[in-house]
Amino acid sequence: MDRWTWLMQSVSEGKLRVDPQVVRQLEEQRRLEAVATQIRDLRRSKGYSQAELAALVGSNQPSLSRFESGKINAGYAYVKRLLDALN
Repeated sequence: MDRWTWLMQSVSEGKLRVDPQVVRQLEEQRRLEAVATQIRDLRRSKGYSQAELAALVGSNQPSLSRFESGKINAGYAYVKRLLDALN
């Protein structure tokens, strides 16, 4: 069981008490990480390196690496540019 599943299950079963706003933020973070993972997998399937894809969207490799690893959240415009570049 991954950490998100465990956390959400523990909250729903009443084993943990967490502020509802914190739960919403955690759920949002999980969705963003899922999008980042899908973009990473798509980039790899297309044969692009992080540096190549970053250059295509006017970014840099460290920023793309942080996005793919879930360390930073990206706005809609950045995600759209990545998806457009990956077609």
